Amino acid sequence: MEDISGSKHWDNVPDQGFVVHRKEFHTPEGKRLYDVSLMQAKAREEELGYVCRIPMRLNPKTQRFECIPNQAQQI
Repeated sequence: MEDISGSKHWDNVPDQGFVVHRKEFHTPEGKRLYDVSLMQAKAREEELGYVCRIPMRLNPKTQRFECIPNQAQQI
């Protein structure tokens, strides 16, 4: 959660910081992959959440991310 210019003040502005990480877009055979990790990289207040990683899957029909049940990991 850093500004591209390197300013550390940018880190202090938001209360929440989220990252959607996609390890690979396609398999070696060319099949599209839909799994991602939603990471809450910053949580200033405990009431708003905690730093964690939530595996999700993109539903190609609705174009929305869906949670994979019982897979959240506190990091």
